[in-house]
Amino acid sequence: MASLNLKCFTTLADGKLWDHARAVLHQIPEENTTVENFVDRVGIPLERVKVILLNGRVADWDRPVHDGDSVSLVPPDVGGM
Repeated sequence: MASLNLKCFTTLADGKLWDHARAVLHQIPEENTTVENFVDRVGIPLERVKVILLNGRVADWDRPVHDGDSVSLVPPDVGGM
């Protein structure tokens, strides 16, 4: 199992499974997991995400995730985007 930190901004934050104020730790199977697989597993509609940050860098949906990674998701309604 891998542990990933998930941080969501503005309208993506629900306060339980994902939050904007703090990263929320999630456990996932590590084998062949991509950003897209992970986001789908936690129940965030992919069409609600405009920008993906993996460990602070812009990433694509097909980028692999690994134990200890941090995923931040930004929706299209964030100012300046």
